[in-house]
Amino acid sequence: MIEENLKKIRTELGLSVAKFADKLEMSANTITNYEQNRREPSLNLFVQLNKKLNVNLNWFVSGEGEMFNAPKPEQTLNFTVCKTCPVQKQTEISSDNIQSLTPQQYQKLIKLLDSIQIF
Repeated sequence: MIEENLKKIRTELGLSVAKFADKLEMSANTITNYEQNRREPSLNLFVQLNKKLNVNLNWFVSGEGEMFNAPKPEQTLNFTVCKTCPVQKQTEISSDNIQSLTPQQYQKLIKLLDSIQIF
């Protein structure tokens, strides 16, 4: 079940094995071995899934509940929309706004912010 759930997380986030591995600070080979049940998951995998991707570990091991935990109330995202514009626009997404997102919406927001490239 764990190997299937690991792949479900990766596909839900729309990530290749390499990008998923980068997010978890692991090698792509390690992720492939986990997904193909050739290697037992390490404690570090559980820690990184929860810390970096907010994965619900109960769901990860049992399939019960939501895939992702609800966002933590203290989380606030701050980012500059345009660094090269004459007037820089600082944008904040407050914890109230984040809390109202579903876990899937939260993960999509994080994915979107990760995909923004500053030139």
